[in-house]
Amino acid sequence: MYKTILVAVIVCAIYSFNLPAHAAGPESLPISYENVTVSMTPDEGAASSEITIKGSSFPTEGPNSEGPITYWYGYLNTKCLQIGHFEVGATGSFSKTVVIPDNVEQGTTNYVYLNKYCVKITSQYIKFLHDVPNIAEEIVVEVPEPEVIQVLESAPTPVAIKETIITIAPVIAKGEVGRTGRTGKRGPAGIQGPIGDAGLDGKRGPQGPVGKEGPIGNPGAQGPVGDIGEDAPFPLVAILVSMGALIIALIRYYYLTTD
Repeated sequence: MYKTILVAVIVCAIYSFNLPAHAAGPESLPISYENVTVSMTPDEGAASSEITIKGSSFPTEGPNSEGPITYWYGYLNTKCLQIGHFEVGATGSFSKTVVIPDNVEQGTTNYVYLNKYCVKITSQYIKFLHDVPNIAEEIVVEVPEPEVIQVLESAPTPVAIKETIITIAPVIAKGEVGRTGRTGKRGPAGIQGPIGDAGLDGKRGPQGPVGKEGPIGNPGAQGPVGDIGEDAPFPLVAILVSMGALIIALIRYYYLTTD
């Protein structure tokens, strides 16, 4: 009895596997990235495929020395997913391999940005074009099971019927590449250094001008009332002596002025 013979015909035109990888250059460079060298390999690939971005002559410090790698796709390229993070080394170069989203549509042209966030507005960034080609569907043809005819011969010796099995191994597609893990968080800040020595005292400044005379102060509170004094004796003797002296002076004046 024959077994079922399955013939699998697979037509798969996956450009990312069959075509050579091309290094894509950015559309344009902003002023802050004018002297850098940067490339993306390849410039097309299917969903969940890898791309490698390399750069050199980047500034080793500042806002352009590191940043996110984002992929913009979907209707009018309004969907955004951060797929990695680049950071240059001491020589100003880097190489980063990332994975594009698994839900990108076939036959679309999307964008890869360096140093452009999905939400935060960034004015200085590098832009690449990335194509997602169309992939033909797999076609499987199933052959119906043939009829089995038994032949009875008169010969005493039975004839052994050989059983032939033809198997065509299907082409095993390459499994999906796992996504690149997220960039780890920054490490803790280092220990604070010691406080520096105090500087020398500066020169003494010139003396300021004399201030204006202040206003007259308010009068002080009235002092307490003094004790009542004792009654003085009537000066009778002094009055009598004064009157006597006045009379003598008048008499003397009279004799002096009369002939």
